Amino acid sequence: MNKERNICETLVRGKKKFLVCVTTPQKKRIKRYFANKVDAREWLANFKKSIGIDLSDFAALAPNELADIRKALELKPQGYSLSSIVSEFAKSVAETDLSMQGAWLDYKNHLASLNGGKCPKLRISPFFAKFSTWQDAVPNAVLSWLKKRGAPKTIKEYRAELKQFFDYCSRRGYWKKSPIDSITSADLPKIERVDISVWDNLDAKIFFYWLRQTYPDRASWFALNCFAGIRPAEVSRMRPEYFDFDKRRITLPYHSTKTGDTWLLEELPDNLWEWLNAYGTSMKKMHSSFFTSLTKSFCDFYNKNVPGANMKWGHNICRHSFCTYHLSLYRNPSRTSLLLKHRNPNQMWQHYLAKLVDKETAREYFSISPLSLNDLNIERLFKEISRRVAD
Repeated sequence: MNKERNICETLVRGKKKFLVCVTTPQKKRIKRYFANKVDAREWLANFKKSIGIDLSDFAALAPNELADIRKALELKPQGYSLSSIVSEFAKSVAETDLSMQGAWLDYKNHLASLNGGKCPKLRISPFFAKFSTWQDAVPNAVLSWLKKRGAPKTIKEYRAELKQFFDYCSRRGYWKKSPIDSITSADLPKIERVDISVWDNLDAKIFFYWLRQTYPDRASWFALNCFAGIRPAEVSRMRPEYFDFDKRRITLPYHSTKTGDTWLLEELPDNLWEWLNAYGTSMKKMHSSFFTSLTKSFCDFYNKNVPGANMKWGHNICRHSFCTYHLSLYRNPSRTSLLLKHRNPNQMWQHYLAKLVDKETAREYFSISPLSLNDLNIERLFKEISRRVAD
């Protein structure tokens, strides 16, 4: 039997025929019979041309290349061709020889150059142990990695850091399309609102009473935190020249603020200026260890004097209290948000406001001053709080 690639001579009902046998890329086998070899060859050539391949090309492929094609076919989702997948992937690949690890090192060096030669601590470092090449960082794989990072808010912060890295790579031409662009908030776990800690007025009075007795040099520091809503780190950077007592306003220069902007704070509560007049404007840096020690000492003092109490220092309680009582008193979101130095007012509504209270309660909070505490009967106040705890 005469035979050449895909064509063989055979007998059909006693007559000589030429059989063409081919397999399509979809693994479908096709057979055609012809009276002569010329027609068989012509049909085979047209068939190969119609599907865009020359089967002899496969013979020229190395074993590892064939293995790569087989693996790609196994991974290929239904309804897509290999060529369409490769074409889409090519859109995200920049013409660069720099590896992802090289881009990561370049990114850290860039951040260090903006930060006095020291790269800030980045939480996304483990990402580059998991994803070593650009090809590994496809959206679904990145999303799966993000979902294992912890609480919803933590996941959101990881995504934000990764976006900054991939955006940097896009600007430098290392990578055309960021996988983070395909991952939106709808793909991530929803951040549930948590209870926001604020001062009860009686507790706030006890705290400032205790503070005057125990750490009077920190009274102005906490007054700025509680009654002006200034961030703790910003309070520690404040200098006497930032305060204008005549015009009753505070200027925070750009190098002292979290946002890197210069802020002018006006129409601040009267009780704040009473604290500043009484205890000065020279702020000492509040180290985290000292802050922890101070707040723990207060909670111990409180719990010792109030049977059954379980006072704990709430997260960011001073700024949360300022926001809650200021907005409750003035009912002016723009004014409160401006004093909090929020560029986006939604941040105030979502993360700072506990709930609106009546104006009388809010007014009482902003009446806590050194003068008002002079007549404070601390024993009677403790008894009142004890009754509340018992109830």
